[in-house]
Amino acid sequence: MAKSKVSCAEAEKEIKPKRNKELEYIIIRARGSDRSFAAYARDAGVSSASLTRIIKGDYTPKPSVLKKLVSGRAAPRGGVTYEELMEACGYGSELKGDDIIDEDELQSFLQPNRPIVDSGRLREYKLYEKEAVSQVYTSLVERGMLFKKVDIPEFINIRADLVVEMIDQPITEWRFDMKYCASSARNAIMVADNMLTQTLLRCRPDRNTKLSLVINDKNVFEAIRKYEHGIAYRGEFSVILFEREKERLSEEVYLSNYYEEDRSREIYIV
Repeated sequence: MAKSKVSCAEAEKEIKPKRNKELEYIIIRARGSDRSFAAYARDAGVSSASLTRIIKGDYTPKPSVLKKLVSGRAAPRGGVTYEELMEACGYGSELKGDDIIDEDELQSFLQPNRPIVDSGRLREYKLYEKEAVSQVYTSLVERGMLFKKVDIPEFINIRADLVVEMIDQPITEWRFDMKYCASSARNAIMVADNMLTQTLLRCRPDRNTKLSLVINDKNVFEAIRKYEHGIAYRGEFSVILFEREKERLSEEVYLSNYYEEDRSREIYIV
């Protein structure tokens, strides 16, 4: 049987790697609208040729290269994080081996809008997270809600600081994402919008799951409140204000529901 002939152009087309549109989009966001790809590559400490090849899908960059793209000197725009890049490349969100961060790069690997710039601030955030989790438990108990903590295996990528299984409630799982502002936000609207964008980009709608942002900045909370029942997201989603000075969760506002205009699945912690 005669073998069919394949042209060089066809062969090249067959072996060309598939373009990673998700990674390409993230890199475009990280570059921002105020600089060229060449400038971004220079800031990140990688060659323009390498960045171009990554965008075209010619090869999958190593974690060490991804780390450069979100380093402090790279100053990634759009709130792009190391975790996003890792996931887009198929590595998962874990930091491994030589991907241990240093102080200058700390901000890039934390969740968006947690303005922590030194180890002291990191300790402050950890304390805040611990206090917020405690207040969530306290408030659930005070409202007579039955629940149990869900331990998430490390290999499952769930972007939440606390997950609880709800018993005898319209939802079966409630996820809490603790958002910490070290000082009063200068531009609350911008911070609020960035928080929402980064959170929703990583969420998969589920009719049985509720997601809540727990934030400590009153101005940011008020900026998010304007979206009450107005977020274009199919899921039970709310924002909760944690007043640390008063040691309480003081307000909660629903931003969206799984079924539009159907609020029968709403449950409140405040």
